[in-house]
Amino acid sequence: MAGVSVFETKRPLYQVIAESLIEKIEKGDVAVGDLLPSEAQLCTEYGVSRHTVREAIRALAGLGLVDAQPGIGTKVISQRVGSYVQTLKEISDLTDYVSETKRRVLLTETRLAQDVNVALPGAKDAPWKMFEAVRYLTNTDVVIAWTQVFVLPKYGDVLEHVTDNILVYSLIEKEHGIRTEKLRQSITAVATPKNAAVHLGIEVGTPALGILREYISADNQVYEVSWSIHPPERYQHKMELVLSLNTN
Repeated sequence: MAGVSVFETKRPLYQVIAESLIEKIEKGDVAVGDLLPSEAQLCTEYGVSRHTVREAIRALAGLGLVDAQPGIGTKVISQRVGSYVQTLKEISDLTDYVSETKRRVLLTETRLAQDVNVALPGAKDAPWKMFEAVRYLTNTDVVIAWTQVFVLPKYGDVLEHVTDNILVYSLIEKEHGIRTEKLRQSITAVATPKNAAVHLGIEVGTPALGILREYISADNQVYEVSWSIHPPERYQHKMELVLSLNTN
């Protein structure tokens, strides 16, 4: 881990313990296939309660490092943290996100703008077609994001195809002949809401990354809005900024 924490600074005690266990796993002190020390042993080693130890193990399970098996123990199943690193330079780079993850749709329905926790453009009583989903790392059970996607009703028919794991904006472009001119993105720190926490396997209120994307057509209309919540230890976003020298 090269001394870099996968959790935030000033983090809860269970995350400090999880970091310690991650370091042991990555160094091979506890090999893949081995069991972690029992809860009682970990409580003694770190001087904490069973609740704190269980939260630490839950964090490791969320990272895809261990599998807690009732009556057996907690088995190490991977030596490296399972997380998604996204480098975004242009809109088409989002296809990498699709190829490296898989989606499971939870529900599809129509909602009014005033009834959701996302700032949607236009009138508050305007209807939007919406689907809710979770994304996994490919070939794992690690949930990296909970997502809601909202589209204008006139493009809502594309939501019948969201199980195909294709990005919604590309479906809208293909089936309705529009062109996406811009993608506006903002990343903020959020407290995980209940409807996301239950699918991410974390506690309500846990600090997370909220990513809001607005897809804007050539006629300057926001036709799609996506809102995703990522536990910080399961997602990294990278971008490169190049210094432009003013020669004037």
